[in-house]
Amino acid sequence: MSLEKQIYDKMSHLPAARTPHFNIYYYQGGVAEKEIDTIKTQREVAYEKIAEYLGFTEDLKMDLYLFEDENTKAEVTGYIGAGLAYGKCMAEVYNAQCKLNPYHELVHIIAGYMYGDSVSAMAEGLAVYLTNNLNDMQVCSYDMDEVNGAYDEKVREFKQSGELFALKDLLSLSIGTEESKPDISYRQAASLVEFTIKAIGKHNFFNLYASLSSADINDAIEKIETAYKQKIEDIEKQWLEYVIK
Repeated sequence: MSLEKQIYDKMSHLPAARTPHFNIYYYQGGVAEKEIDTIKTQREVAYEKIAEYLGFTEDLKMDLYLFEDENTKAEVTGYIGAGLAYGKCMAEVYNAQCKLNPYHELVHIIAGYMYGDSVSAMAEGLAVYLTNNLNDMQVCSYDMDEVNGAYDEKVREFKQSGELFALKDLLSLSIGTEESKPDISYRQAASLVEFTIKAIGKHNFFNLYASLSSADINDAIEKIETAYKQKIEDIEKQWLEYVIK
């Protein structure tokens, strides 16, 4: 049984709000039910902006499950953490203390649909980068969750304190795991994506993004060097100069 079907079987009895692109399942009497009209607006605005940036023209319909706590989400999905994107399914914790921004997981869904999976640094970096660049606080009134907040200054601080990962190491990480030091790696990955888009262009970035779907680290480095027409050491040097500018 697929994960999407597994979650649907356990959650489809809940009330659902429907929009052009989402079936939003929530718990009766919970925070999500009280804020469902705002949630619907936020999600559709996020979809429109991400689709415009990516040049995505299909009408994708997704299931969004809003859990009241992290433990329940983990029990149903098998995944710890506040958010999850898989296929055409998103599962997120939504309560008074935790409201994920509507961009991050949705970037994973649409980019994955268009380009397939990419190495974690590119996939997570793109999600954080677009969250920062497309978010409209006038429409989305939530507080930004920490790893998706503005990353430029934090990356400069990590560079000055010697905490940044070497580029080869960053590309090898599964970002979000404890060993990836998420506070650092999410932001560093966003900085890498920003730099790459500016260095080789948006079209070439997404060609590279798609080519890294099944790449091991050596293959990934070779493909990045080909896209840049530079050695990985030179790419890293220029990126770090960009970070501290």
